[in-house]
Amino acid sequence: GADVTDYIPIGAGLEVDAKYVVLFTELYSNYPLDSDQDADFWLTPGIRLSLPFGMNFDLGMDFLILKQEDDPRENWYRTFTAGISWATPEKKYVPMGAISGNVKDAETNEGLVAKLSYSGAETGMITAGSMGFKIDSLDPGIYTLEATADGYQDAKKTVTVMDGKVARVEFLLEPRMATLSGAVRDRETDAGLPAAIRFTDAPIPEVKTDPSTGLYKTEVKPGTYGVEVSSEDYLPQTASVIVGAAGTSRDFNLIKKGMKIAFRGINFETAKAVILPESYSILDEAAKILKENPTIRVEIGGHTDSRGSASYNQRLSQERAEAVRLYLIQNHSIEPNRLLAKGYGEGQPVAPNDTEENMAKNRRVEFTILGK
Repeated sequence: GADVTDYIPIGAGLEVDAKYVVLFTELYSNYPLDSDQDADFWLTPGIRLSLPFGMNFDLGMDFLILKQEDDPRENWYRTFTAGISWATPEKKYVPMGAISGNVKDAETNEGLVAKLSYSGAETGMITAGSMGFKIDSLDPGIYTLEATADGYQDAKKTVTVMDGKVARVEFLLEPRMATLSGAVRDRETDAGLPAAIRFTDAPIPEVKTDPSTGLYKTEVKPGTYGVEVSSEDYLPQTASVIVGAAGTSRDFNLIKKGMKIAFRGINFETAKAVILPESYSILDEAAKILKENPTIRVEIGGHTDSRGSASYNQRLSQERAEAVRLYLIQNHSIEPNRLLAKGYGEGQPVAPNDTEENMAKNRRVEFTILGK
């Protein structure tokens, strides 16, 4: 049979490592166990280039420095070596944590859609849905979170994120408030009144005015409210008030039963009951009073000066009162049963009919509040 020689591989090496380049030298041999055999020894100097993504490219030269006596190869026999290797970089453990939670309405406990910013070891912003939120893959540390939602006050919270843990946080946002302010006054004298303002469709405490000035002020959520304003000896007034995010100012002018509100400057064609266009704005102001007090009934009283006969002035004042009533019904949709037209002719002057100025004062239309 063939001779078989057993060998022991032996070797040693030296490397000088830079960032992307490694200089190396290796000495190795397959040492025979048979003492009658000589061993080959090879010296391999070389260079290794470390490329991105774990790839290495080796260049080297093998030199035979010792050989068996009968080996036909020359001393310092050389061979060129090259190779490519791939080394998967060691995956380092990176500590990570997370934050999860909800943003809710503090009053209803319903989930809100909100903007959520966070700052700490990392910074960022997300949109929190009505079902909640989660921020993954955060470096451990202390974080400050701020939640903002339309119509609500901003809120901040601080949480500690720990490795492998989920920090839990819940925001309960309070509705953003707006200011509703104004005054309650006597419609005829413009004097401030001690009054109460009651919200008829929301659980908001009743608001009192300053008794000496009639001024009031309160904080409510933006929205539309039904209110009722009342003061002793006055007819209560109801209204719909829209409060915007920037606040709203709303005044109320109350009237009494039997109160007379005179509208001067309502002009008609001469000797006729045809209202002139320049008088429309005055009648529109009268309609505003009726709309602010939607339950009251009024008498529309027509008055003239003393020129002409008493019977003529009586008929003319009645026709003009009827014309005003018709204008309010047709142009402002005031219910007909709330309006009573009555002519008084020249019988109730407010000044002597001795000058043009005084006669102009007597030519007037008066609203008399009949009640509800």
